[in-house]
Parts: sequence; C-alpha cells; structure tokens
Amino acid sequence: MPDSKPPLVDVEVTGGRLGDAVWEKDETKRARLSDVNFVVDWWRWRTVTIQFTPQYDGEVDLVLTGPWGEEKPDGPKRQEILWDEVKASGLDVVNGGFDQRDENGPVGWNVKSLAYPKTGEWPLETGAAASWQGRPLSQRLKVSAG
Repeated sequence: MPDSKPPLVDVEVTGGRLGDAVWEKDETKRARLSDVNFVVDWWRWRTVTIQFTPQYDGEVDLVLTGPWGEEKPDGPKRQEILWDEVKASGLDVVNGGFDQRDENGPVGWNVKSLAYPKTGEWPLETGAAASWQGRPLSQRLKVSAG
C-alpha cells in the first residue's frame, strides 16, 4: 500500500467536524488518522453522519470516546458519552444497537482500560453504550476500495 495516498478520501461529516489527530506523536501514524469532533448536548440525542471512500481494501478502526479534560494532573476527567444505533452502509458494524452484552461489555466492541459497567448499572440502564476518553469503545471494520 503506497504511503503517498491517504487511506480515506471524500470524507464528509455532518453534525461535527473532521480534524487531524494532533495528539499522535508519531508523524507517520498521525498522517493516517483522523478525528471527528462534535458538540455534545447534555441529555439530548444527536445524529452524526460520517461518509468516506476507502482508497484500499483493508480495515478501519472506529473508536468511540469522549472529550478530553484534565481533572487533576494525574488523570483525565471522566465525561461519559452515550451511544446508540451506530449504523453503516457498505460495511458491517457488529451490535451497533449495543443490545447484546456479556461480562466484558457490548458484544463485538473492544473495551479498553477500566471495567465496563454491568447491565442495569448507570448508564446502561438506558439501553445504550457508554464511553469516555479513558475508556473508549472500538471496533475494526472491513472496507473495500472505492
């Protein structure tokens, strides 16, 4: 795969904005990453649409996180974001409604860092998934060129 071509082209975001992954220190990795940021309203659902065209057959990591904020010098402030109905056209998202769960969290999603809340605990009593900067949810999606 040639490094001169970006992995995704024609990226469009509604309800948010596309930005560079300025937090990544490695310049080569940073060139292949994008951040999508959007406004979070307390206690109101928002729809965000992200469209892109892959340049290559391969995989794209979808990482759902939350805003970064420093609560104290030794760690990030916990600001949970609730997610529901993650859907895609042209590729498969496993358990995008977050209805299937096991002891590790939503089935099909990787949960990093802290233990994921148990079913029935806040915020999962709402039937949604939850993430924050210190506990992202991620899923590797297979894409085809074009």
